Amino acid sequence: MWRNPHYLFLFICLVCGCSLTVRAGEVHDYMAQYRQTLIADYARETRLLSGYSLEQLLEELDAFYSDTLPEVQQKAYYFVYKKSQSPSVNRTVAVERLVKGLADAGGGTVGQLLGYLQGFSPADFNEMARAVIFTRLQYPKTPHYGGLARLAGYLGTGEEVLYRHYLTPDLPVKEKWDLALALARMGKAEELAYCMKKIKSLPVNNNLVNYALPDLLYTRQKQAVAYCVELLYD
Repeated sequence: MWRNPHYLFLFICLVCGCSLTVRAGEVHDYMAQYRQTLIADYARETRLLSGYSLEQLLEELDAFYSDTLPEVQQKAYYFVYKKSQSPSVNRTVAVERLVKGLADAGGGTVGQLLGYLQGFSPADFNEMARAVIFTRLQYPKTPHYGGLARLAGYLGTGEEVLYRHYLTPDLPVKEKWDLALALARMGKAEELAYCMKKIKSLPVNNNLVNYALPDLLYTRQKQAVAYCVELLYD
């Protein structure tokens, strides 16, 4: 454990009575330094996350969300996500900032943000956040559109937009699958039947259990869950 600099730093602080407090501007300075080197100091990041409130963090990261370097964008959003996992943090405020990045950030960062947003409860998404997601759904060329569709399905947002796009001829197979799952999650029986038919046509093996069944479970539909349970007990 002590080979890890994060644990070593915390141990030294406890033994020596060091303070985890930070000065104003330190996150901004850290990000400026990171931009030059692209080398992360995880012990320092831990200290900054402990010493800043979410609101202070958001303010000092403001200049970096739209940075021209995707690594810098991603580090800024990483700070927001990590802080949102702390106790007593207003997760709705964090979600607002992360969702805004879906419109502002580059493709790689959008994928990162969609991964982060999966970890929040629907209750953490306020009207503004849902409105941004609804707007992005109307641009099918948005990077990681399938992941965006699944997020919308999870929130129950944009059903008509998703269905209209689902009917587009010659959709890529993966995108049609993601859209079908999202619509099935919203209770669309036809799309659920499509997903079930696809899954049942696949050979029953480890790949099915590891990759396809979690997709069915995402729909949270009784028929899909029952089929997953049946296979797992087979």
